[in-house]
Amino acid sequence: MSTSLISQNNNDTDYLLGEGESQLQSQEHIADLSVLEEGKFVSVKEYDIEFETRPGLIPMEDGLFLQLTNPQTDPLRLGFLDEAAEVEIIGWGLRFPSEDRANLVGYLGRRFFELYSRSLSGLLTEQDEAALDVVSRQVDYRSYVAARAMPRYHEATLVRKTPVLLIQFLDDKNIKLPPALQSSLRLIQDGERFGAWFTTTRDGEITAITNPVLLSPVDEAASFESSPPIEFPESLIQQLPPQHRPKA
Repeated sequence: MSTSLISQNNNDTDYLLGEGESQLQSQEHIADLSVLEEGKFVSVKEYDIEFETRPGLIPMEDGLFLQLTNPQTDPLRLGFLDEAAEVEIIGWGLRFPSEDRANLVGYLGRRFFELYSRSLSGLLTEQDEAALDVVSRQVDYRSYVAARAMPRYHEATLVRKTPVLLIQFLDDKNIKLPPALQSSLRLIQDGERFGAWFTTTRDGEITAITNPVLLSPVDEAASFESSPPIEFPESLIQQLPPQHRPKA
């Protein structure tokens, strides 16, 4: 994305900006008049130039991306500070060298990742919380969080594979699964009870079933410990509730 400044006239109201950037009227980037002592009014302008930009996908990790929630009505606002030679992403609590503005999406991804990590760790400052409020409004963070969600362990019964793939959870709720998941349950027969790790979307749709194991038939009152020992992958053991983790 080009963010080059082409020209600036003497009255500081006419700017030609690069592709993807929209010009703002001077009154939009000049702060409201402030009242000082003795009734004097002064015009305060926080940034030398302020403009809007609408980046496309913001790359994160493992093929995941962020994108603006409403790019047309709520674009990013950037402020140039000529004296400091910096660009500020307004509301995000982030500044970076103006000479590095071609890496805008990299700074956006990193800033979101910092705030997201601090939020999970409970380390947000008041400034971070204010920035996260803006960031979470401007980017579709919910899709990102859902895509990062770890699979969760559930126990179920395979009701049947045809004509539709149907399983039943312990709460007697029948779930119709997409045909693509049949291969995940290939070794399980109709009527058998099993445990597995389920990956779901933020809407609760099951998208993957991994590491299935057969379980003995039990009634609703039976406990997890009544099942035969299960060898869980080490990376998934910590996802189990503490009372259900294998005993050393």
